[in-house]
Amino acid sequence: MKEAWNPLTGKKESARWVSNRFGEHRFGVKFLKGGEVFCDTEIDKLEERHCKNTYENRLVRSPWAVIRILGNALPPRDIPGMRNTSLKFIVETEPDLAYGDKLWVLNKLTDKELESQYLNSLHSTGEPLRLMALDFDEKEYLAAGNFDEKIQACISINKARNTALKWAFGMGYSWAIVMDGDCMWTEDAWDLFLSRHALDQRETRHQRKYYTATTIRSYLDDGVLMATSEFTECHPAFAWNSELRFDEGLVFGRAEKQTLLRLLGHDIPGYENQWKTSPNALTACIGEVYHIGTGNERAERDVNVRVALRQASLQQHFDWLDKSLQVPACGNIFNGSKEIQIT
Repeated sequence: MKEAWNPLTGKKESARWVSNRFGEHRFGVKFLKGGEVFCDTEIDKLEERHCKNTYENRLVRSPWAVIRILGNALPPRDIPGMRNTSLKFIVETEPDLAYGDKLWVLNKLTDKELESQYLNSLHSTGEPLRLMALDFDEKEYLAAGNFDEKIQACISINKARNTALKWAFGMGYSWAIVMDGDCMWTEDAWDLFLSRHALDQRETRHQRKYYTATTIRSYLDDGVLMATSEFTECHPAFAWNSELRFDEGLVFGRAEKQTLLRLLGHDIPGYENQWKTSPNALTACIGEVYHIGTGNERAERDVNVRVALRQASLQQHFDWLDKSLQVPACGNIFNGSKEIQIT
């Protein structure tokens, strides 16, 4: 086990690195230029130490953390190779974000080849990188008694989102937005998001703790980002002293994000109205991010196709894991239950 300087304790301790240059891929954080390493056991300490978020306590200079969660590729919902293709496009073309740092989370990756591709893409710019990885727990998966528990063992997306928020605020960021791994900003979109945020903060006397950015579904055409006319569910942003978080008991693919969005005020009926907010909403929708599609064009344009393919993809992923780990298959993934249609 490698040793690294731990700024929280002021001494060298064993650390599990997240880097394809150092071997082990484990839960932890490595700043590639600077050498600071935070292990999983340090996240709570980090949050406690910096809970006041004072200038003296900040480990970062930028007020915004832009968090993206990178997960497993799930064909047939995903075209093979498109997950990393979209990540590489984002890393190479997304501009530096004024007043914001980019944070990346590898969430329970079971495909080591894809993990290596992700890491190579993230390392490719040579810029400082903030990265955290959440391990796939084989024992948790083997102990799963039903398909919902298998989904949690393989994805547990809301836990990943909450852990990333804890990490960001523990380092001293004042604001954090949590997005899917294949979402990106243009320079104009990010600047507009910041200006609307600043204006609303002045108007609300810094009382609002939540914001959202809606999603423009897009796709890559010969390396060019092409936007569709479809706006879909929003990505929430949080102040460091906000109280609401994602419900970790909810399962991926069952409106696990929309449940929080409804609490924030995105409760206007109708799939096409997801970006709208109700009167007296806790949030204000102030921006737009681009979601790069990783499936075929029909899937990116038709929510019903996306839902059907996601069901098939989860089933296929579990079948592959069951075979790899030599555990009995359990039949249909949703056991006859109705899945709420979300993106």
